[in-house]
This record gives sequence, structure tokens and C-alpha cells, in this order.
Amino acid sequence: MKRVVFFVAFVALFSCAPMAHTQGDRAAQIRLQVQQTIERLELTDEQIERFLPVVERSLLAQKELMAKYGLDPESRQAARPDRKTLKALRAEMEALRANALAELEGILSDTQLTALIAIQEERRAAMQSRMRDSR
Repeated sequence: MKRVVFFVAFVALFSCAPMAHTQGDRAAQIRLQVQQTIERLELTDEQIERFLPVVERSLLAQKELMAKYGLDPESRQAARPDRKTLKALRAEMEALRANALAELEGILSDTQLTALIAIQEERRAAMQSRMRDSR
């Protein structure tokens, strides 16, 4: 039962997440990804309770970072940043991810952490593929 409560709380936090093409699409995508991650990692109720705040902080930090660089993921018409800007953004984004993973090391088992990294890589590859296909 706690899993459902924490999942609903997490979804409520991100139901208006401004990180994609449309609000509804992004909220649904986040709900699905969180649910799949929790299931794939087989998190306990206690782990979920500690996991969700880390994910929330990470997503909010990523949103703020995008805004810092003048990027609006909701806008399909947004101008593509130059290479220097992209390089700086990538470096800062990787630092955010590394910080989140460092926090999660105290929450997840080694097996779960390895699985989470694999999930992130899968999602990153899928996103890159979508970006290439849209060109």
C-alpha cells in the first residue's frame, strides 16, 4: 500500500512537469518511467520512500539547468544551441546525474544501482534515436 501512496505523491509532484512537448505527454511519460523503474528495481517500500525525493530533486535541478541555458523542452520550435553551449550543458547535466547516483548508492543495493544505470542508458539511447529520427 505504501508503494501506491508514494507513487501517487510522486506523480502529483510531476503531473505539471514542464519538461516536454506537452504537459500531459510529459506527465504520463514520467509516471510510466517511474513505475517501470520501481518495478524493474524491485524497490522495497522503504527504498521508494527514500528514492522518490532524490529523483524529484534531480528532475527539478535538470529543469533549472535547461532554463539556465535558455532551453525550453516544451517548445518544438526552440533554436538549437551552439556546440559550446551544448558541451557546457552536457557537462553540468552529467554532474547532476552523478550526484543523484551518489545519493542513490546509499539507498539501492549494488545490483539495483547497476540496473538503474542500465535503465538510464536505455532511455538515453532511445532519446538520441528519437532526436536523430526527427532531423
